[in-house]
Amino acid sequence: MKKLIAIILILILIISASITASAFTLPEFLRVGLYFGDNARTNMKITSPDGLWLGYYQGVNFTPIWQVGDVIIRKDTHFALDANGINGIAEVGGGAARWGPYHVQYHSDVTLEEAPALIANLRAQGVNTYLAVIGMVYHIWGGTHISHAAAQQAAAQSPVPATVAQVSDRRINVMCANTMETVMVFGHMTLGLGVRPVSEDIHNQRFNIHTAADLNYRGGLDFIRLDGGNLTVTNVVHLEHYLYHVVPREMPASWHIEALKAQAVAARNFAVTAGDRHPGQPFNLCNTVHCQVYLGTTPEIESAVRAVRETSGRVLLFDGRPARVFYSSSFGGPSDYSQNVWVSPIPYLIPVSNHYEDTENINNGVWSNTLTVQQATDRLRARGHDIGTVTNIEVLEYTRSGNVLRMRVTGTNGYRDFMREQARIIFGPTTLSQRFAVARGGTGPSVLHVPNLDGGGTGGTGGGNAAPIYIIDRTGVARAINSQNLTVMTAMGLQARGGPQTTPSQPSGNYIATIVAQGSDPNTFYFSGRGWGNPVGMSQFGARGMAEAGYTYDQILMHFLSGTYMSR
Repeated sequence: MKKLIAIILILILIISASITASAFTLPEFLRVGLYFGDNARTNMKITSPDGLWLGYYQGVNFTPIWQVGDVIIRKDTHFALDANGINGIAEVGGGAARWGPYHVQYHSDVTLEEAPALIANLRAQGVNTYLAVIGMVYHIWGGTHISHAAAQQAAAQSPVPATVAQVSDRRINVMCANTMETVMVFGHMTLGLGVRPVSEDIHNQRFNIHTAADLNYRGGLDFIRLDGGNLTVTNVVHLEHYLYHVVPREMPASWHIEALKAQAVAARNFAVTAGDRHPGQPFNLCNTVHCQVYLGTTPEIESAVRAVRETSGRVLLFDGRPARVFYSSSFGGPSDYSQNVWVSPIPYLIPVSNHYEDTENINNGVWSNTLTVQQATDRLRARGHDIGTVTNIEVLEYTRSGNVLRMRVTGTNGYRDFMREQARIIFGPTTLSQRFAVARGGTGPSVLHVPNLDGGGTGGTGGGNAAPIYIIDRTGVARAINSQNLTVMTAMGLQARGGPQTTPSQPSGNYIATIVAQGSDPNTFYFSGRGWGNPVGMSQFGARGMAEAGYTYDQILMHFLSGTYMSR
């Protein structure tokens, strides 16, 4: 009977693990915004060693239409060319333009199979023609005339019946990069022009974007003119290839491989749980610090590629779903609750120790900056808060982890309270983190004690006392328990034994640091702080310290995001 029960329990565990493993599917491809908003482009040169397909994307699925060589993609409007070549193309109007948006339609509603012969026949008669894809209907057009009158004249001289095509602010013109002749015009109200290397092997789909700095990318590009504006450019790229570049941009590639692997998983989690961070745009992730820094695959660094490959497909899970993993450069102390930064509580983003972060010896780990009264006043006004001339800045509340929870700025016309992350952002970049003290010159010092989350205990890996472990009871009170004989059942069903050998420890004392802000100039506010970025999730310098101390990437991540576990 006992044997039967044991077998049943094993089967239940296997089935549970299978259900957990199949509860989600990682996306194979991502849509990453490269150029958008104020950075949208008027034109762009694209090259690839094996040639390019022109077509269209529906989501991440590409449909090829027309094969070409190196191209210039531009909005279909007036352009000029100067002595600097493609870099000198600038949008102009009227007679100064070399190219314009007026086209002659020679054949309409043709099949893709008919198009090459029709184009060749007209070219043989001296008419420069090309494929026009308008609303997914194929036409044969010619010319890039700068005026309707010029297009009418060309239509009148056509060897076949021809008309002038209606101008549209949604159209995109594709030019041969060598001859500057148009090879396709694409226009659609909702779909963009897709450009992808010819190779069907995703590992060989590489292309270059030629701008001020030539950048190499993988995957393909989707061009669209939102509201008739400049070209919004999206990279449709394989998730793992995207990570090849994100990892070394977000963390130095020279760091310990286990830290890089932790970063790879963290970046993968961030990418697949980002949601719609850019409403109204044809992508979910951008290529800036707002999401994750991604500037193409130039270069692809061996250590970062190794970190991605050795963690391929692995994500951090909570309750069977990918966890939302956040990270920043350094915390300057323990991490904090997510609700102390962004209001909403997330069960695995809670305070944990971070003493493997060598805060005193890292870039911007310990910082101090100043703002004059006028600078503080101007910065508030620029961000929509006019309270007159600023007279005082004071922290009214700190979190238990030592981060600013509520800061009051007083002026000659009233005051404003800034809560949580806004307390850091409102005077950024003067304030690099949420862990700071501030004082006006000539007043008494402002002091912040950064808590030692582990409490007392001598720590160490042998002998001495283990650092206490605290639990928070149903009333919200933190209570110390004896960790020496503590056994914890993890979400994966594993037993974790407490004690000094498994619990990161910290030298005894109530605080790991004290921050003092003080200055002498009464017209200046003095800020002193620790850490760089939000104090939630994984500290990258903390991860480096843990990796160098012998922790593996999954141990690092599961430490910083309490209650999570790694997918299989």
